[in-house]
Amino acid sequence: MKNVLFLMLCSFGISSLFAATPVPASVTASQSWTLSGSPYEVGSDVVIQNGVTITVEPGVVIQGSGNYKITINGTMELLGSSAQPVHINSVTLYFDKKATDYHPGTQTGCRILYSQFVPYNNSGGYCIQTAKTDLLISHCRFEKSNYPIYAMGNDTVKLWVRNCRILGGNSCYAVYGTYRGSYLELTDDTITNLGYFYLGETTVMRRNYLEGNTSSYGLYSQSITKKLVAECNLFRKCNYGIYIYSLDPGFQSIRVNNNYFDSGNYCIYLQCKGLNPDSVVVHENHFSAKYKAIYLMSPTASTAVRWDIGNNYWGTTDTNLVKSSIYDNRNSANIPFRSDFNTVLSSPPAACWPVSAMAGLNPDPQRVVMQIYPNPVKGIATLETDRQIFGTVFIADIQGRMIKKVPVTQGKIQFSTLDLPAGTYLVTLASAQGSSAAKLLVP
Repeated sequence: MKNVLFLMLCSFGISSLFAATPVPASVTASQSWTLSGSPYEVGSDVVIQNGVTITVEPGVVIQGSGNYKITINGTMELLGSSAQPVHINSVTLYFDKKATDYHPGTQTGCRILYSQFVPYNNSGGYCIQTAKTDLLISHCRFEKSNYPIYAMGNDTVKLWVRNCRILGGNSCYAVYGTYRGSYLELTDDTITNLGYFYLGETTVMRRNYLEGNTSSYGLYSQSITKKLVAECNLFRKCNYGIYIYSLDPGFQSIRVNNNYFDSGNYCIYLQCKGLNPDSVVVHENHFSAKYKAIYLMSPTASTAVRWDIGNNYWGTTDTNLVKSSIYDNRNSANIPFRSDFNTVLSSPPAACWPVSAMAGLNPDPQRVVMQIYPNPVKGIATLETDRQIFGTVFIADIQGRMIKKVPVTQGKIQFSTLDLPAGTYLVTLASAQGSSAAKLLVP
């Protein structure tokens, strides 16, 4: 039986309950943000100056009191761990052109590891912005953001996004605004409520789970897109799984191999010009579409292009049925079309995509299931979790201002809301066993 810990916090000053570290508007000296100094309160826009390195240690909470931004002109390293992730609440991290690029060889520069982002007021806002800086984003979690990773300006940028969970807002632009010369590499990520995923000039996607909605375009090309490699991904509930509409005459290649397209309307849409012969290869995929598996449109030029679409699994070996799954609107352009229906797969290809997410998002071990009841409440509230917890509960108002910091050592606690003015509050739980967030209403 879970124990109940009573925390009566109504008879003494709130400010004496915890010591926070305010972040100045200009950070001019290199420093570490430590767990003992947490939470770090951001009460205005902040600039980390050129040449300054900020190292954020595991378990640190960066809490904004409004819709504020930290601009990085130097180096910022968020070094959370699986046991103690870094929490960034109501703060956008903006890596300006002067920030230090991440270098894969030396594993130095700006990097974000084991960090969890909640945008300002859960409003679907920005989490990470980069003007030009190359970034490593690994083992991170993004909550209710429509623009979790946003590349700004017209400059080259390289992004490595690995083992992340992007739980989108109303319609999530998982990666947005990448430009000519950009390189994107996504590996072992889970993205839900996907609206658009904007492809860079070169994009490599491997072993990702991508779940959209009836209007989503999945992987969406831009005029600068030249190369796509998509291998071992699962596409679910996307109106279009992969949408390629490129007018760049320098387009190089598309390789779509060993993916599972599940329950979408159209799996692949292709309309390109200037492609080299055999530059589109679609092999060993598992197609399951409501309307058409592949939708082919005529290029805007008469350049001879061959699309190689063969050796896929269609749920049937009847070539007439397979052909009916392809909408081919290229006849007027007289473009060679090669598809080897004699080698149609009679059984699904081996699953190299993320099988563990086949039924949707599995429970994340870093996310604690948390309930607050009654809610709304003016009096005693109970916070209960699905496991034994040793951590801290942070209570902030709707503007992001920290109100309380409450230690937790049980699976269930009770606390008073009598000292809280009527309004909406954000309750964030941070612990070595996982994290969670919920809204609390005080009438």
